[in-house]
Amino acid sequence: KGQTRLWAPMIFVYIFSALVLRSLDNEGRAYLKWRREFLSGIAMEAHDYQSRCSVLLERLPPYLRTEGTLKKYFEYLVGVENVHSVIVFLDLRDLEKKLRRRDRAIQN
Repeated sequence: KGQTRLWAPMIFVYIFSALVLRSLDNEGRAYLKWRREFLSGIAMEAHDYQSRCSVLLERLPPYLRTEGTLKKYFEYLVGVENVHSVIVFLDLRDLEKKLRRRDRAIQN
């Protein structure tokens, strides 16, 4: 009678393992399909395509730190039709610290 009690958990383990493996297989196939579509560019909206082809630049020289000059520079490098837009975000942490110190000095 002791051996028959071990079969029920063993059957449950096999069934549960099969369900988990089937679920992992389905998710893996869906992921591969979406990945293939993304990498091939099928059915991509314009904004999706732009984010896929975006470039992040750091430590730009001072003469290229405006959107206009940076866009002209890239248009010169890769052609006018290949540059969609340029957005420049400046790192202003040091300036913000100095402004906070100034505000504290003014308040005191």
